[in-house]
Amino acid sequence: WDMERLQNYVSYVRKELQPKLTPESERVLIQYYKLQRGGEHRSAARTTVRMLESLVRLSQAHARLMMRQEVTVQDAIVAISLQDASFASENSARDSMQRGFADDPDAEYEREERRILALLEPQACSSPVASAQGGWSSWPEYPQPGEDDSRDGSGW
Repeated sequence: WDMERLQNYVSYVRKELQPKLTPESERVLIQYYKLQRGGEHRSAARTTVRMLESLVRLSQAHARLMMRQEVTVQDAIVAISLQDASFASENSARDSMQRGFADDPDAEYEREERRILALLEPQACSSPVASAQGGWSSWPEYPQPGEDDSRDGSGW
């Protein structure tokens, strides 16, 4: 695409699409957030509610880019990958920027999806996209923002 067409596309999707989270994508983002908050190497400065809000916005932006009205698990995985990359050390970030584009982006996404889902739910690291019949639906429900979560007292 030439620059004008790309600008028109971005302008159109920004104006016309306001993707909403699906229950599955919401669970992935919340589980990642909780994992980051509970990690032994967690940084209190980076694991705030703002981090979760950023993940939601990144997921929505990816859904817009893909011209979708709903945020899918794929959009959530991409947002988490971007977040992980931004937390990487300076050397790792420099190495990944010099790496270039993948020869097979679909295969790279699948590897990244398996890696992230294994972190979130190690005992069942199959893709929720591939096993939509119930993989993520068996996860416990999480409270909505502002509701009290007596399990950890965080308000989530």
